[in-house]
Amino acid sequence: MGKTQATPGQIWEMIKALGDRLPKELGGDGYHQDPKWYNERIAQLVRLPHDSTEARQIEQILSSGALTFESLSNKYANEKVTPTRSYPNPWPVLTAQRWAEGFQKAIPELDASCIVEPESGLVIPPWCDQRVYWRPRLDLVGKIVGAKDPYGKGYGPCLEWLIKDRLVKAYDGRFYNYRKDALTEKHVRLWSPTRQYLEWVDSQTKGDYILELGSFGKECGGWSPRCCREDTMYVNRDRWAWPAIVGGSILLIDHTRLGNNDLLHIDFPGDEYDPGGESQFDEYCLLFCFDGGLEFNVAWVDDSDGKWGSAVGLRRSRN
Repeated sequence: MGKTQATPGQIWEMIKALGDRLPKELGGDGYHQDPKWYNERIAQLVRLPHDSTEARQIEQILSSGALTFESLSNKYANEKVTPTRSYPNPWPVLTAQRWAEGFQKAIPELDASCIVEPESGLVIPPWCDQRVYWRPRLDLVGKIVGAKDPYGKGYGPCLEWLIKDRLVKAYDGRFYNYRKDALTEKHVRLWSPTRQYLEWVDSQTKGDYILELGSFGKECGGWSPRCCREDTMYVNRDRWAWPAIVGGSILLIDHTRLGNNDLLHIDFPGDEYDPGGESQFDEYCLLFCFDGGLEFNVAWVDDSDGKWGSAVGLRRSRN
């Protein structure tokens, strides 16, 4: 049988239609079942006349291999393009001493003595760019700012503090904040899964700073931010979507990209943003741009562009 011409969007609609036909005992949202299980059982669970148009479409899709784990799990999997920008090669890796000294100067309110070289047995997955980053705990940033709920309503003031009081000074006039005075609870919030994970990790950490492994835009280069969000939820669950306060904290110390116009710009899918301040957060996220200077701006969550890459981190186990 020839390969199907169905688009990822059409495939997803077909999956939902099939889910609606599953036996009631499997639940009304049958298409949310584990994709591997779904592929194995679909022929037994769906009862259609073999000569019907729908049956032939299903057979064509299944036989083509178009129903992959990703297309079943990520409804925005089609929002990807080939990256057109590169990364520093080699990319200098900062020592723990450099991180500690940098943070002690940039955020003297916190104690950077917990920042030490990681143990020799630390395994860094290849997708993490083979790099180690550090960031301050958000709850402690909240105490500096006086924000009672840094993971909720107080997130905007914490981000405003980082951008206005620290990054602007650190980059000495080379940083442009297009979100100035527009980081209120009505404008910005943490994406719910990111908030839950970030709050849990911070609560498990004794030191003022936390070691992070991840990809600063390269792994998800060319993906739309919502495609990246969906990926961290349903496909690669060893990852979490970084918010701008994590990326901004890293950029406070690591200036590697500044002045390099051929480098990926960075979306932060862990944030939701509403430029109008009407608490309608589903269309934008925050981002940093590198065009001879450092910019702080917004992006459409459905925009897949080869110049952009969404930042994701390695998720810690709860075990």
